[in-house]
Amino acid sequence: MFQITPQAFSLDISDNSLKIALLKKKGRNLSLESFSQIILPPGLVQQGDIVNPDEIANWIKKAITQVEGRRIKTKYVLTSLPEERSFVQVIPLPPMKSQEINNALQWEIEAHIPLKSDEVFLDWQLVEPYNKKAKQIYVLIAATPQNIVTNYVRALDMAGLLPLALEVASISTARSLIEKGKSQNPTAILDLGIDRTAFLLYSGKTLCFTANIPLGSQHLTQAISEKMSVDLNTAENLKTKVGLDEKKGKEILQSCQPILDQIITETQKYISFFQHQCPLDYAPCESVKKVLICGGGAQLFGLSAYLSLGLKIPAELANPWINILKPPLKSVPKLSFTESLGFSTCLGLALGGLELIP
Repeated sequence: MFQITPQAFSLDISDNSLKIALLKKKGRNLSLESFSQIILPPGLVQQGDIVNPDEIANWIKKAITQVEGRRIKTKYVLTSLPEERSFVQVIPLPPMKSQEINNALQWEIEAHIPLKSDEVFLDWQLVEPYNKKAKQIYVLIAATPQNIVTNYVRALDMAGLLPLALEVASISTARSLIEKGKSQNPTAILDLGIDRTAFLLYSGKTLCFTANIPLGSQHLTQAISEKMSVDLNTAENLKTKVGLDEKKGKEILQSCQPILDQIITETQKYISFFQHQCPLDYAPCESVKKVLICGGGAQLFGLSAYLSLGLKIPAELANPWINILKPPLKSVPKLSFTESLGFSTCLGLALGGLELIP
């Protein structure tokens, strides 16, 4: 009997917005068939927790009807789980068969996260070891509290959707940005959102760990507003038009510096934490060679140069299309490169869905 995996679209839910993407295989190539983004009213999702599932369901329906491109007909969906409420890390286990891992994790997980095994939704994948002589096996775990997951499933059900997969956002983001899922040297990813920045450390063929920095693009806007005594809308426009260009707006740069310097300090701390774990059997463990920047806040002019200088590591805008579009391009997506930086998680989710299709 053949097992057929239905077509599904991806849905990235955050505190501030919903994003949708639908990818389709066309021979050896992929194309973006549909996408949309809708801004949510404040308070419906708080720190990753869906407070009002029935209201979110209505907004999901609205986002589906407003897609650009082909109309979405499928009821199957791939949905992100909140990074800030989840625990992602690689843990060691004694050598065992794949079918035994799930059982072993129920006992091991409580030693690695501050929740009981029956309180979490657990996803895991076996990590291909970097050291072929490793005496243990390594498993990447992603655990999210059950009460958080329940509200996501309830909202999807109320929207008339069937979840094909639920995945912690950082795993989707890494799938989108790391070419062919392999990084020869350790790579840091900074996903700059509205109210937080997600830190991801990827090395070899696995995401090693993640962390959250409670600073985002709205904090930059607020800093500009306060320093220059302008309203938030004016501050946002100044940030967008001038960015970190000292020649065009020295006062804007000075406003943003304390926030950006805190992000740099936290990033350095997490990079140092990774390097103090070395050597590792499951991933290359040299110094971090590159920082990739994504998220809606990544569009800030001069951000890459500022982070490169502060971190003393080359920082560059990530490419969310690196595993989707293959040269020569058959067509240019309607979603611009700049906009796509904020769709990194959503596109990675959609890529994961295609991997389920034989």
